[in-house]
Amino acid sequence: MSPRPGIDVEIKGPLFKKGAKITRDAMEDAVQELVELGEQRLDELLRPDPGVYLSASKSTGHYRRSVSGESQGLRGRIEDGRVVYGPWLEFGGRGFKGYATFRKVGQEIEKKADDVLEKNIRKAVQRMKGR
Repeated sequence: MSPRPGIDVEIKGPLFKKGAKITRDAMEDAVQELVELGEQRLDELLRPDPGVYLSASKSTGHYRRSVSGESQGLRGRIEDGRVVYGPWLEFGGRGFKGYATFRKVGQEIEKKADDVLEKNIRKAVQRMKGR
């Protein structure tokens, strides 16, 4: 069998060994920052307004307090703590269309992701240069 055409790219050398960890750290920092931005935005949106997220005249804010995020490596997730009525609030049902808060915040974060990653990569480049 004849060899397949292709191009191999390999990064070598001490700068890149150091740079690989710094770059990975920068990407992990970006994921953490996006999770934190999402948590903050959800906290803002889930603050009860009259008639929104209130099932009684006095709300305990349980749903808002149940929202938390975590990042691990290059993955992050924000959840509602599996609150039983969470899917109903998000997606709706029986004549209620849902608030789609997580979807909306997810779209906002997606729009910010490039800027957040770029900022963190810029910091990483400065660290690689020893600044």
